[in-house]
Amino acid sequence: MRTRILRHGQTEYSTKQLLNGDPSVSVQLSEEGVRSCQRAWTELPLHSVRTWAASRFPRAKQTTLLLTGSARRGARGRAPAE
Repeated sequence: MRTRILRHGQTEYSTKQLLNGDPSVSVQLSEEGVRSCQRAWTELPLHSVRTWAASRFPRAKQTTLLLTGSARRGARGRAPAE
């Protein structure tokens, strides 16, 4: 078994070197943060990961959704309705 630890994608806060330690403050990924998560899906062996965990921070949850492909497939593994 291998354990991989990934940090969330880029946020506007991180580009300004700001910190947010409060999960109730909704700091989302920047456009570059979303793109980097999409690139990671093709560049890292993430398809073989069986268990994912994320903190309560919105940016971490958003990163996990993008890395697992859940954002593309929908919650039950289907493509989201358009």
